[in-house]
Amino acid sequence: MESNQINTAAGKITVGILVLQDICLAVMLAVMPVVSAGGSVERMFMIVLVKLLVMACIILVCRWMWPVCLRVLQRSKSQDLFLLGVVTLCVVMTMMTEKVLNSAEVGAFLSGMLINTAPRDLASKAVHLFEPVRDIFAALFFSSIGMLINPAFLIKQAAAVSFLVVGVLVAKVLILTPLVIGLASDVPGASIEVAIRSAISLANIGEFAFVLANGGLEMGFLDSEWYKVLLGAAALSLLISPLATTALHHLTKIIIRNGAIFTPSIETDAAVELQDGKSPPGSSKMLLNNAKHHA
Repeated sequence: MESNQINTAAGKITVGILVLQDICLAVMLAVMPVVSAGGSVERMFMIVLVKLLVMACIILVCRWMWPVCLRVLQRSKSQDLFLLGVVTLCVVMTMMTEKVLNSAEVGAFLSGMLINTAPRDLASKAVHLFEPVRDIFAALFFSSIGMLINPAFLIKQAAAVSFLVVGVLVAKVLILTPLVIGLASDVPGASIEVAIRSAISLANIGEFAFVLANGGLEMGFLDSEWYKVLLGAAALSLLISPLATTALHHLTKIIIRNGAIFTPSIETDAAVELQDGKSPPGSSKMLLNNAKHHA
């Protein structure tokens, strides 16, 4: 989603669901080793519960300690020392999640969340100084993903990869649209159009799919062939996601403008009327006026 849309209703809903997805990923990564090891359901449930409770305690402690550490680093008046301290905090969180959840990726994600919960001046400074490091690691991440993908295998399994990508995109839009409509009705500015836009923005296969697929391969839930198919589908989804999202957004606007799905809300009608002084065709006010005329 573009940066100028983050503060819109669709942007807020999308970011909230993304955070929820990442939290669910942490739970899945905690469950996978336990299921792989086997045992009774009660034993597996208790192990997962203990892991999540330990992780919750670590997060609460870090939530209190990290702003204090950032304040101490800020007093040094050295940007290099401040950046080094932020990196150290991220590494510490990554090491702890590696021990508890068997996932360093979740620790890196939680580190970013904890930094963002610090006072605004400290969080802004940390984000500003961390941007070059973030860009380098992002480039390394996608380069490492590219190294895992075999173009010849993708060509050979083009049908399976394409079917998986299209199936995931369609299924996520169909599932997330009514889910967003039901759960985000209290968000200011929420509407069916916003729900569809949020679902489209979330339709691609996310980067954490690589982490989950790698864990499934290591623990025996996936064989190498399916692992390669999933990698190819996730990579293809990320490549076509910007174009597909833009195209689907424009298509949604056209369908909504023509009234093929629903008529705009009263709030939307009022905004349009203020802009051009006329009620848009198919609007709530226009329909009400027509009803009065026929009466």
